[in-house]
Amino acid sequence: MQRVFDNLLENSLKYAGVCPVVINIAVDETEKYLILEWKDNGAGVPEEKIQKIFERFYRCDEARNEKGSGYETMLISDGTKVVEELKTNQYELLLLDIMLPGCNGYDICRAVRDEIDIPILMVTARAEAVDVIRGLGLGADDYITKPFDPLQLVARVRAHLNRYNRLTEKRRIKRKG
Repeated sequence: MQRVFDNLLENSLKYAGVCPVVINIAVDETEKYLILEWKDNGAGVPEEKIQKIFERFYRCDEARNEKGSGYETMLISDGTKVVEELKTNQYELLLLDIMLPGCNGYDICRAVRDEIDIPILMVTARAEAVDVIRGLGLGADDYITKPFDPLQLVARVRAHLNRYNRLTEKRRIKRKG
């Protein structure tokens, strides 16, 4: 709930386009739900985009939808299907959360590392030192805790891909020589 509140506040301040920003908050509670009504004096979301705003990764800011980082992504939400997907299709890098339905990320990391040569970046809310040490010890190449800066994530992905490609090229040259 804190994250939802923080996102609403940040978006109201960022996109209001007027000064001062006025925010009205009303809270109501039913037997099953907590209802939060949030109103600010900004322009709001255009009507044609209202249905899309709750889609995962959708942004009303068109520039953020169209440009991106240049990487194509595949989302696998069932942890039991990750290893098979990586064996079946060729991917350059795995971004792996620890808390997945069906199988935890530690088990997936171990299985991937045993069978597939691919950079693994764990991206997770688990930030305790023991979690980081465990993830790296099981074979993750990096461990990034949430929340994170998306630009920093893209920079790390790029760095790991570059490093992996350099190492792969060196291995190929050694085999030829």
